[in-house]
Amino acid sequence: MFTLGQFGRATTCGTEAFDYQSDVFKSLKQQAMVGSQQATSAAQQANLRYAEQQLDRTRKLYADGTATRWQQQVTDFFVRFGNIQNPVPASTYFDARLFMDTVKA
Repeated sequence: MFTLGQFGRATTCGTEAFDYQSDVFKSLKQQAMVGSQQATSAAQQANLRYAEQQLDRTRKLYADGTATRWQQQVTDFFVRFGNIQNPVPASTYFDARLFMDTVKA
């Protein structure tokens, strides 16, 4: 902002304050960006840990036969309530080894 000084010359009154505010704003903006990047990185790391835990849990459920038993429960439900004749056992149509081989458990 320009004003007339005491001798009638144009001076730059207030530009120092404006420059300071601009620098503060830039600094805050940069801090916010870094904080946002750090939060994004932390969230991605947390998601990766969660996915690894879920994969480990799923491997165990497939390896110990739990997944096959779940499939059998579904078959039993349809046999009972859907009046399905000659049901195929889950151990025949559900092969947990396909998953286990894929994830190299």
